[in-house]
Amino acid sequence: MTSSPSQLVPFVDLSWQHQPIQSDILAIVEKTMSQGDYVLGKAVTEFESAFAEACQTGFGVGVGCGTDAIALGLRA
Repeated sequence: MTSSPSQLVPFVDLSWQHQPIQSDILAIVEKTMSQGDYVLGKAVTEFESAFAEACQTGFGVGVGCGTDAIALGLRA
């Protein structure tokens, strides 16, 4: 049995979530890319500080992916 494209259910469509803030996201991405310091740069430091403050803790650590976050959490 084959399915035509009109019969397929999309796995995940999160584009609607980004619509209201898409221009903000693009502006931040463009700024970060133009500065070229997205690895251990100002944007990362600002994110870590803001995240730590939101979590009401002294420190925040940015990692490369969710798997790294889980491993770091388990080691802690």
